[in-house]
Amino acid sequence: MVMGTCLCGEVAFEVDAFENTMHCHCSRCRKQHGSAFVTYASARREAFRWLKGEDRITRYESSPEVFRNSCATCGSTLPMVDDDWAHVPAGLLNDDCGLKPTGHVFVDSKLGGYTITDELPQFRPLPPEAEITPLEDLARERTQGVLSGSCLCGDVTFVIDGQPSMAMNCHCTRCRKSRGAAHGTNLFVEPAALRFLTGEDQLTHYHVPDAERFGTTFCNRCGSQMPSLWPPNVQSVLVPAGVMDDDVDVTPRAHIFVGDKAPWFDITDELPQFETLPPR
Repeated sequence: MVMGTCLCGEVAFEVDAFENTMHCHCSRCRKQHGSAFVTYASARREAFRWLKGEDRITRYESSPEVFRNSCATCGSTLPMVDDDWAHVPAGLLNDDCGLKPTGHVFVDSKLGGYTITDELPQFRPLPPEAEITPLEDLARERTQGVLSGSCLCGDVTFVIDGQPSMAMNCHCTRCRKSRGAAHGTNLFVEPAALRFLTGEDQLTHYHVPDAERFGTTFCNRCGSQMPSLWPPNVQSVLVPAGVMDDDVDVTPRAHIFVGDKAPWFDITDELPQFETLPPR
């Protein structure tokens, strides 16, 4: 039995056993999770149980009869559950799910600038045995001359003037819980470079009580992770790479907090790795 929770811990669940795991690069998953890709561990519906917090779940219908769940308090993306299956974002799990991912799906929709470096099978969009009809990619209006980003529902839009100052892959438990992914791929930009165009009043900020700075900002309609300003003395804005609509240089400088890395995920690129933070 494997347990999982959202970032704030208000929503919890358990799973008896998983059937399979996959890395998904589709634009809808990237938008909601804010990550370069998301890893779903799937279980039969009868093997999945909510333990607490069902009243804290926000449901958003991202496509006909497909509902994506998120925590109303912290914004963590939660399992998608229907009559037959529970698709669990593996980053939420407290323990090892017991399976390694078996492939990448929707690779034609992967984040511009992101490179897949492992040797797992890649599908465009799904394996031949899949019994679902793939949806078309999200199409979003872009602003000429700047980098554009938006949430899954499209209510929140923003632009970045110039290129991010750097990017990092963070494997800390908080990033994994908030994104529901193997790690957060975080872009950093100057505060003056970020401008929200629409939906800023739809943003909710959650601060982890025992953290000096860590918090999340998310759309309170669809749960998508959004750019976060860290008060006080803001020096940079953290932008979840998955919400970008334009191709952006997302080659991170390093993997950080690999001491907290998910046991089901293998790092296969040649970027530097640090147990916690790199030396200043």
